Amino acid sequence: MVETTQKKKIAIIKTGSVAPPVADVYGDFELWFTNGLGVSPEQVLVVDAPRGDSLPDPGDFDALLITGSSAMVTDREPWSENLAAWIRALFPTEKPVLGVCYGHQIIADALGGEVGQNPNGREIGTVQVSFDA
Repeated sequence: MVETTQKKKIAIIKTGSVAPPVADVYGDFELWFTNGLGVSPEQVLVVDAPRGDSLPDPGDFDALLITGSSAMVTDREPWSENLAAWIRALFPTEKPVLGVCYGHQIIADALGGEVGQNPNGREIGTVQVSFDA
């Protein structure tokens, strides 16, 4: 058996940024997720989609996380449509993917799901999640 100490590379696709007063205290999304996942910054590839960063080749990462945003998938912004096309091309690779807020909406939309406005208004917040083996 070959043992490896190579750590997995995680791509974080930012679809927005944290509001400045919150970012001043807690940092932006990539810091939240890097810390929450317990990985080192060297293991993380951060791509800012709205800024126009190039989306990575699937061979450049082992797992993917797509962040939240104050944007709406239904606005069909060019950067978002580009991300959706990239997601469609990525899915046959079967890489692990986690979408948070906007992230799960863009994944659903890209793969043929329906995304729309919440009739009860916008929801914002944090919820602790844990898994049992």
